[in-house]
Amino acid sequence: MCLCVAVVSGAAACGGPPSAFPTAGVTVQAFPHVEVILPSETPLPTEAASPVPTDTATLPLPTAADTPPPTATETAIIRLVLPTTAPAPVSTSTPRPPARTATPTSPPSAGPITFRGVQLASVARDPARPPDGSLVTLSVEFAGSGPPFSVKHDGQPVTANANGDGKFENAGVNYTYIHFTIAKTCGGVIVGTASVTGGDGQSFTHGYFIADASCP
Repeated sequence: MCLCVAVVSGAAACGGPPSAFPTAGVTVQAFPHVEVILPSETPLPTEAASPVPTDTATLPLPTAADTPPPTATETAIIRLVLPTTAPAPVSTSTPRPPARTATPTSPPSAGPITFRGVQLASVARDPARPPDGSLVTLSVEFAGSGPPFSVKHDGQPVTANANGDGKFENAGVNYTYIHFTIAKTCGGVIVGTASVTGGDGQSFTHGYFIADASCP
């Protein structure tokens, strides 16, 4: 479609006969050529679709060699393993009662320790101290307290039986006696002190007098 526009002094025409158009004294101005292209109503030719074969028996089937193997996608798997605690074994045996610890106690006491006396038990010559050296065995007697006993003579420890050498009864009182030996000289008087300490901590120190300790 073409659109023409003309401007004429005193008259305008489009598509009229040229004989009616005056030319004397008329100035003609040229306009640019304008074309308006409207959309065509004719559809554009389309590409014909390729015919789909209907006979599938003649088509080659894909083989394993023609088909690329699928690409394996490795997925990291994180497995959380919770620590497990083995259950404690259940004992079917009868529980034993806890062992009792013996409470240390003081040795039994026979009452207050009481000195009774020192007696001469025996006299023997001492071969290491001739001619008059002697070994005198004495017996200290006491009541009360309890073993183990320790004995001293004139403040010096002497060898003695910690459990005592024996017991005797006198006037309804039970006495313990312990022997110990000292070095003396044949004959004469023996004077000294005897000390006894019992297992309960009681003790005594007492003097004694022996009138004669003659050698055999």
